[in-house]
Amino acid sequence: MLRDRLNCLTRKTRAFARQPETWDAAVTVCLFEHHWLRPHRALRQEAEGLPNGQRYLRRTPAMARRLADHVWSWTEFLLHPTYHYKKE
Repeated sequence: MLRDRLNCLTRKTRAFARQPETWDAAVTVCLFEHHWLRPHRALRQEAEGLPNGQRYLRRTPAMARRLADHVWSWTEFLLHPTYHYKKE
């Protein structure tokens, strides 16, 4: 999964992952996208009353674990407030 999403793993150069902070950020965004933004076909649920004649409710792994009640968008992810704690 990571190799499909991160160029620093698919290309022979490590130009974008030389700094540990850059690598950590890239992996974090990739994993967040996988679990919160991307619905997975194996997790869909059959439901009634969906718009446009749909038979299945699209779900992400976060929805399957009941951590979210909807598929997040990139806008929602980027505008979501975050809290940073200093390590002491």
